[in-house]
Amino acid sequence: MNERPFRLEVHLAAPAILNGPTTLDSLLAGALFRMDGDLEKAHREIPLANTAGVWHGSAAFTEGFFALRGVTITGGWRMHQYGHDFIADGVKFGRGGKVKKLSAGSGPMRNVMNDYFVTGCRRLIWFGCGDPSAVMDLMGMLPGVGKRAGSGYGEIAHMSVSELPVDRSLVTVGGYPARPIPRAVWQTLAGAKPNVSFAAGRFTPPYWTGEEVECAQPEPLERRIARPEPGARVA
Repeated sequence: MNERPFRLEVHLAAPAILNGPTTLDSLLAGALFRMDGDLEKAHREIPLANTAGVWHGSAAFTEGFFALRGVTITGGWRMHQYGHDFIADGVKFGRGGKVKKLSAGSGPMRNVMNDYFVTGCRRLIWFGCGDPSAVMDLMGMLPGVGKRAGSGYGEIAHMSVSELPVDRSLVTVGGYPARPIPRAVWQTLAGAKPNVSFAAGRFTPPYWTGEEVECAQPEPLERRIARPEPGARVA
């Protein structure tokens, strides 16, 4: 693979629900899984460079305009989704392995309500290093970005990719983490600031499960603003 640094701009037709960093590698792994349902292949054949297990795909960035609003989405809850033990105990597992009560009193075909924050961004940016053409092909397979994309949130209107002279997928122009990166790896990267936020987290797909390690964490989305890179050109 001819690895090249690039900037991916995704123009949205609908607001997106972004929980966590929403890294480029997670989106590409999802697109690969949609192709043939092979989970191992989806996590192995991401068309990005990889350093010490860290994919060169940044978290989502904005261009400065940012707004959040809350939405509540109702979804169907079905017995087969959780199994008989969960029904009997009236619980399900939530984020971080925590358990919360789930009442089955209204029957097996009840609905559940989920609360989300929707971003008001018209355009999201990711930085990467890898095969820009393959990245564009895979992104074109996705109905949208973020959670509830199948329901229309984060719908992609169109995309563009620009090649960059410098890889910004791991370290931003200002020296901050562009994505979650293990502390041991972060300390070896050129231009990386020593005093950044560290917290336990996952740094490679699948992000919903697996061991957590101490990682340098990117700034919150409202402060992740993509800066113009001198010398960029459209691929």
